[in-house]
Amino acid sequence: MADSPSDTKADEPSEDVESPEDKARKLKRESLSRALAESRIDEAVLKLADELGNAQDAKCEDKLIAAEVKIAAKQSPLQLLVEAGKLDVHCDRAFFLLGKLLKAKNPAKAKALFERSVKLAPSNAEYVRELDDLLVSKGASALERLPYLETLSEVHRTEWLTERLARLYLATNNYIKAINKLQLLTTQNPNCMQRWGLLAYAYQQNGHLKAAAESYKKILTADPDSHHAISLIRVLMLLKDYEKALEQCAIWKAKHQDHSEANIVVDLLEIQINARQYAGVKSAEEKQLILKNIFHLLWNVISEKPPYSLAYKLAGDALLKASVFNAGFIKSLEINPSWDVTCRVSAARQASFYYLAALKINHNSVLSWYDLAIALLRQFKLENNKEFAEKSALCLKTAIGMSKNSAEKSKLWTVLFEALRYSGSSDAVQHHCLCRALQLNKKNAAALVRLAIFYFVHNKPQSHQCFERALTFDPYNSPAWCAWAEHARQNNAFYEAESLTRQALTFKPNSLAVRLFCIYTIYNIHNGKPFDMLTGIQDFPSILAVRDIVDPGDLTLVHLGVLADLHGYYEEAVELLEAAQNTVADIHLKRVKIKLGLNIGPQPPKGLGKLFKWSEMPIEMLNYELQTNKVNIKLRFSLKCLILANLPGRLRLFDDRRRGEAQREVRDALQETLHASDCRGKHRLPKAPARQLRARAS
Repeated sequence: MADSPSDTKADEPSEDVESPEDKARKLKRESLSRALAESRIDEAVLKLADELGNAQDAKCEDKLIAAEVKIAAKQSPLQLLVEAGKLDVHCDRAFFLLGKLLKAKNPAKAKALFERSVKLAPSNAEYVRELDDLLVSKGASALERLPYLETLSEVHRTEWLTERLARLYLATNNYIKAINKLQLLTTQNPNCMQRWGLLAYAYQQNGHLKAAAESYKKILTADPDSHHAISLIRVLMLLKDYEKALEQCAIWKAKHQDHSEANIVVDLLEIQINARQYAGVKSAEEKQLILKNIFHLLWNVISEKPPYSLAYKLAGDALLKASVFNAGFIKSLEINPSWDVTCRVSAARQASFYYLAALKINHNSVLSWYDLAIALLRQFKLENNKEFAEKSALCLKTAIGMSKNSAEKSKLWTVLFEALRYSGSSDAVQHHCLCRALQLNKKNAAALVRLAIFYFVHNKPQSHQCFERALTFDPYNSPAWCAWAEHARQNNAFYEAESLTRQALTFKPNSLAVRLFCIYTIYNIHNGKPFDMLTGIQDFPSILAVRDIVDPGDLTLVHLGVLADLHGYYEEAVELLEAAQNTVADIHLKRVKIKLGLNIGPQPPKGLGKLFKWSEMPIEMLNYELQTNKVNIKLRFSLKCLILANLPGRLRLFDDRRRGEAQREVRDALQETLHASDCRGKHRLPKAPARQLRARAS
């Protein structure tokens, strides 16, 4: 007869009551735990561990404590750990110790065991740290390591965990979280400069440049010889604080005189800073000094034959800048003779050579292919060899195939249009390049300007709209203003053309803008509109820099000399007109010499008789001539300039302060003359350029 359920439950031992065997095992485990805590592993302890672990009724915790004793005694507890894992599949400690045992022999199996133990106990810092160490040794990605550490950080806030999380956030470009962790670490230990360096880097990558600079300065205060000085130079360059950046470069070079790799990096940074300064200056003297320093630094860098493509790219950039100037200016740069750079053509050839060297080092760089294409186009413009344009087109096509950025591709398609135009491709192919560039980037001002010129050449009405859109996106594009001015001139809008050309000269002077502005100014003078300082060029010294980009004998020098005469820069006008070496410049040269009181011979040339006569008069007679109103409007301006520039018996070039006063007096005199009753309506001052443009747009 079967026992009833109540009888069966009565016969079972209660869970709260321990058997003598369990009590004995518990005492043995406590004894072994005390021995482990006291690091007291002797023969008696090992014997007790063997008895406990090898007993037939041993439980998981018995085998586990016995295994830990064997590990402490540097004996293999593999069998005990395997048996413990089988007895309790949820024993995280057994899997963890087994993973530690197999880590050296079988890392893949150890990783699986660690992951299992972390899954069973995700908040155990020892398990997570051991797993993370194993992942690091195997070269695991930051994304693979991050989940375990983030889970642990919800419970633990230990220093090692915070630092590892900060580094992982930096590796995954999560700079905000990295900054939070690193700020906590630097607060806990402000003397750890390595953490300050990581914090400065995180600030820099997140765009907090001023905070990055302050962090780097803190490091340099503690360690002035630290290589973080190079990072500070880079940050100051990004902040456009070029003077302090160059000061840091000088400090570094004063402390490190050797030809180390760090010195090469500092030289490269100084070259980049000078290149950025060059883009912001207008004076020819300043450009000359900057380029001279750049070439001196480049020679120091390239003579070391560095393995960096940036060094050769910067050399190509500098030579391409030099290829804009004439031979005299290039000679003044004192480029190392071994480079054999004496003129524009040799500078462009050497630029192509260095761009090719950069491309060989970094042949997968889209920018390297683009730079080489630009240099080849420059060679074509100087040597007129179609082969260079064809090679440039091949480089650009390669770059387009490699590029994955739409704005970058748009830029490449724009330059490809130039290369195909020079190589003689059809109009349809050229138009396709520009359309493709604008499909990729509707705000590509360079493509819009070229499309406007393309339409203008083919007599299409869309050109005006393209010019307006291009200058909306890039109002400082000087060639675009020149092209729009020519478009206005073709439509008989001469005043608008003059205003647009003045804009081009204001933003970035070039030879085309100088010629056009001079032509429009002379056209106005011949049509009864005297030259007015209000409509002239306010910063004329910046325009004089154009003489360094044209060769002696170029007609642009005549135009520039005439403008210098009109603006009161008589000595510069004489230099320019003499350098022009052109018969067209003779009469202009003699007119300026008369104003300066220089000898031009006994007989004045035709058309300069009045001016020659006035130059011999005393200042009282000149004032009388002006007040009697016997002088027509065309000559009143020259007469007024003579009076203002007069010294007893002779003329001289007045200084900037007096020139400003003269310009104001001449302007007032012309205003009075032009608003006189006998001139009203015929010589009215034109509207302001902005009002004229707005009226035309409406």
